[in-house]
Amino acid sequence: MKADLVFYNGEVLAMDGDWPGAEIHPRDSVAVADGAVVFPGDDGWKALCGPSTEAVDLKGGAVIPGLVDAHLHPLWGARTISGNSLGYEPLGVEATLDRLRGLLAKDPGGPDELMTVRCWERHGGADLTSDDLEMLGTQRPVVLFSGDCHTAVLNRRAMFIYREFTEGGACLGGRSLVGPSGPSGVLEDGPAMRLNDELSRAELRATAETLRKGLKALNSQGVTSVMDARATVDALNAAQLLWEYDDLTVRYSGAWEILPSDCPSPVAAMGAVSDAYRRLRRFRRGLESPEPGHGGWRPGIRMSHLKFFVDGMPGYGTARLRTPYLAVRDGTGGTSAVPVGDGRGNAYFDAATLSALFLAAGEHGLHPHCHAIADGALDLVLDASAAMRRRFPDVDLRPAAAHLDMVAEDQYARMRELGVAAVLSFQWAGYTPEHVGEALAMFGPERMPGLETHGRFLDAGVVAAYGSDWPVECLDQWGNFQAGATRRMSGVPEGLSPRLGNDRDLTLMEILYAATRASAWVLGMEATVGRLAEGLPADLAVIEGPLLSRDPVAIKDTRVKRTLVGGRTVWRAEWTGALGARMAMSAWAPLRRLKVLAVASDGVSASLWVSVAEMVAVAKFSTLLEGTWYHAAGSPTRNHGFASGFLGLRGPSGRTE
Repeated sequence: MKADLVFYNGEVLAMDGDWPGAEIHPRDSVAVADGAVVFPGDDGWKALCGPSTEAVDLKGGAVIPGLVDAHLHPLWGARTISGNSLGYEPLGVEATLDRLRGLLAKDPGGPDELMTVRCWERHGGADLTSDDLEMLGTQRPVVLFSGDCHTAVLNRRAMFIYREFTEGGACLGGRSLVGPSGPSGVLEDGPAMRLNDELSRAELRATAETLRKGLKALNSQGVTSVMDARATVDALNAAQLLWEYDDLTVRYSGAWEILPSDCPSPVAAMGAVSDAYRRLRRFRRGLESPEPGHGGWRPGIRMSHLKFFVDGMPGYGTARLRTPYLAVRDGTGGTSAVPVGDGRGNAYFDAATLSALFLAAGEHGLHPHCHAIADGALDLVLDASAAMRRRFPDVDLRPAAAHLDMVAEDQYARMRELGVAAVLSFQWAGYTPEHVGEALAMFGPERMPGLETHGRFLDAGVVAAYGSDWPVECLDQWGNFQAGATRRMSGVPEGLSPRLGNDRDLTLMEILYAATRASAWVLGMEATVGRLAEGLPADLAVIEGPLLSRDPVAIKDTRVKRTLVGGRTVWRAEWTGALGARMAMSAWAPLRRLKVLAVASDGVSASLWVSVAEMVAVAKFSTLLEGTWYHAAGSPTRNHGFASGFLGLRGPSGRTE
């Protein structure tokens, strides 16, 4: 057997020890044959080289398993890099309005044309309301989304157009804020996210192209598998279309969200989960990832999780605490306010309903994946997990709680005992003095030891995985890793980002384990991804320079030179030009037949193989057909060049979306 690709003269971190902390013995070479990993051993790589083998001298660099991001929002993130954005800059009210005026001047649009702007940094900047947006002096509807998309601000024109969101906050799992003079145009949590979904809908081809760009951005940082932590129909349709075109460049897992309005009581839980399961079956059939063959291990789509937003955000006073907040920003321009209600923030599912949902998930073999920011929300998740374990003691179910910004001392051991994984965003250990002051004002000094305690989870034996939560912050995987290793904000002078001193630093190996082995376990894919082992798919990232000896303060400067998924190079630093430059068919795979995917507006799709002559014949009569777009792609058994010409033919069943 000869290898297709060999990497030698470097450190190969297979991440194959017993996790989460086994000693690592780097190898000096690794080979790829038919999409799978081969370990030559010492100088054995030379014997694997044939006339067509590509041999790459690492020059002391590193090879690691492809990163597994267990909680992010790839389509939403991709949209932030392709539309109007404030770039996460912490701006005051006037500076924000000046930036918005500049965007309006650049794209004046018509009086009825919506302007959507993303990546407003609410936490580090200023609160805005509809009154502030009215100062823009435009007749156009304007919607401003925070970077975490837990807040949207609408001007009055937009409030009128989208009043089902501004008036229906509670049933959507959130709230619409009211100021001294009435509705403020500020939406928090569920309504903001649902409005984002509504305003982001686009034709399927455009959505797929946007998603593809986002996946390429992830590939450029070494990511090969993802968990879309709130997979929408738009995202899944786009991922499936990329799969049809053989242009899906990550192993794509998704969690389907169940809203509070989908399950208003425990009695409704089984129906809500059964409905979700029926929806997921469409994306599971034939698309499970990984898929052997196809000249390697083709990435696919895996739908095995349900998403529950259990609480909100601490800066807004909507994260659920065990004991009341001391103060929170009121969201309408005030600097702080006494919390409303019981003062403990919001729980969007009560204990009985969440437990019923966990039990229903267990009945269907689905894993619960929860947004749980604070200790009160984590109590609800742990109680529901305990009920699920009692009902299904022998079933492999993997509940996970993501974010966990504020955790109580007794909860670490309970997470370990119940097998609840922690999905952590390491960058949130980086605090500015202003952030520390805000946290102190909200929580008080007694609760500060529970803030962003990433090392405590590992020390307690909890499965600690990694999720970037992109685009809550900009996509910067290695900067996030540096924050976990230093507990300082990466890229910020030391005086402006003091070390958050309530927990220990993570080691680089702990971080890499979290972003490979542990995250693969959360996705249910630990048998095939997250490590490099003989015969497993060659999902790997090639790093410039050594990793094991890297100074923690230089982790953010890590440069990924090449990323492979199933042995196929999906990104390399040498490539230039637009992300879509790889659309030409490779010479060795002649386009003798096309796979045509017809998708109607009602979501029904069909695929068939046709010859070029047949397609040309259809094209000649395209004026006689109406409604459906047909998409042509090269054969998925040989198309490694990503042919994806979209033919604008029309058919009788209605134009696709």
